[in-house]
Amino acid sequence: PVITLPGTWIARMVSRFDAGVVIQDAAPQAVLVAASKMMEDYQRYNANALTTGEILQQENSASAMYKAITE
Repeated sequence: PVITLPGTWIARMVSRFDAGVVIQDAAPQAVLVAASKMMEDYQRYNANALTTGEILQQENSASAMYKAITE
């Protein structure tokens, strides 16, 4: 699971797969709140993060790129 700031690729992936928390402010209190939220439902966030990794490996593989270029 990831805690990240908005406006980045990783933030888009976290939102897309519910694999963590996107916070608006990097202040320590905001990070603590996000970490506490993830700890309360860690099993779900962890499972989503693992699934995210598997899906992104497929979507961003060399074979997927080759297929996109040759089609």
